[in-house]
Amino acid sequence: ATIRWNVTSRPIDFQPSGRDEYTFGTLPAEDGDTGALAVPPTEVLEGSTTAAGEHHLGVRFESFRAARTQRVTATAVVNPGPTAGPTSSADVLVHPAGIHVGLRAEQTIAEPGEPLTVHVLVVDHGGEALPGVPVTVLLERLTTVYEDEVWSPVAGASRDVTSAASEVTVSLGNRPSGRYRVTASARDAAGRSSLVQVALLALGSGPGESPQSVVLFARQPVTAVGDETEIVLAAPFHPAIGLMTLWRSGLVESRVLEIDDPVETLRWVVEESHVPGLVVRIDLVGRPRGDGPARRASGSMVLPVPPTRSTLDVVVMPRERAVVPG
Repeated sequence: ATIRWNVTSRPIDFQPSGRDEYTFGTLPAEDGDTGALAVPPTEVLEGSTTAAGEHHLGVRFESFRAARTQRVTATAVVNPGPTAGPTSSADVLVHPAGIHVGLRAEQTIAEPGEPLTVHVLVVDHGGEALPGVPVTVLLERLTTVYEDEVWSPVAGASRDVTSAASEVTVSLGNRPSGRYRVTASARDAAGRSSLVQVALLALGSGPGESPQSVVLFARQPVTAVGDETEIVLAAPFHPAIGLMTLWRSGLVESRVLEIDDPVETLRWVVEESHVPGLVVRIDLVGRPRGDGPARRASGSMVLPVPPTRSTLDVVVMPRERAVVPG
């Protein structure tokens, strides 16, 4: 029989066992593209079964374009065509390295006078801590280029630490107002890289974002449809009148805002129409300075929305710890 193999690879966020309080994986793109609808690359191969009805597929992993775990799915179709026979598929996880770097932030929003702080932990695939691994922690400030509406990182601070049997605390200092990205990276014994990213928001004093930029930040990631999301808005001026628009393959919703304080919190319930993600955009208009024109500012962010409604954790416990044969 003829066999057709369809092999696809898609990046996923792998969570080592028992480490739910840490973030593993990278942030979504900041260019307005959620990436969740992207078609994964596919390799199509064909062959014929042996006399025993078997056919084997070998997959060799040569490199990673990004240091993220990949889910590789191989689907076999028997006698492909208009009257195709049975199909079957299998998944395998491919890790970029033998280690995973995790980050934990007790507070994702730093109030004025508070430093940006993260906690670093290096573990193996099973979640066991691995001490003695060199880790580089890089802080970048995400600044809006207003004309092109493109997020570009500006290097801030870099810290080199060594992992321990428990988490290592890294202080990145007090920072001006703005959105920041923290990237922690490490290499295993074979030189393969693992990295993780988290986003933080500083509401400190001093020179902040451009006077034309609105800073947006999600307090918590959306985990399921039906969640109430909270978006923190830091305005470069107030009072102001604003327009919030939500985009997903076109305009989903619009809402008029009255901004009376430098920091406001926006709330709404996530709906199924928001899957797999939204682009949140804010446009503000404020009073002019003197005889000048009215002040204007804008900002946008990507809000990923997973397609899950809820999850159920099942724990199986044996009635007796040990039994004898029979």
